[in-house]
Amino acid sequence: MGRYVKIILSESASPVGARDPDREHTFMKRLAVLLLMAGAAWPVAASEFEKPMQLKGGDEIIKVEAPGYAFPCLADLDRDGKADLLVGQFKEGKIRVFKGLGAMKFGPGEWLKAGGEVAQVPGVW
Repeated sequence: MGRYVKIILSESASPVGARDPDREHTFMKRLAVLLLMAGAAWPVAASEFEKPMQLKGGDEIIKVEAPGYAFPCLADLDRDGKADLLVGQFKEGKIRVFKGLGAMKFGPGEWLKAGGEVAQVPGVW
């Protein structure tokens, strides 16, 4: 029968000067994850945070509906140079927009609309 030779190379073996783009890509991904984890683990002193404050929309304190899974976001929706506050509603998927007046002050909230109708973001149930 025929003869064969079995050659076993280590994982790192490659011809001199040869590059393995897949291996380099894997290394870079691992390095990026390591750097992200190191940054996330950096200790943060309590003194680096501002005191919590209640925001008002007009004369009313801005509240979130139960179960409270709102994720407030600041964005300049009307491009007037002042950040508007968007607060999501978990149950029905609506978003309330509070027009920014400057200096973290906001006007009364109105539901975000699309095409003249109150916009809804589909929920998980």
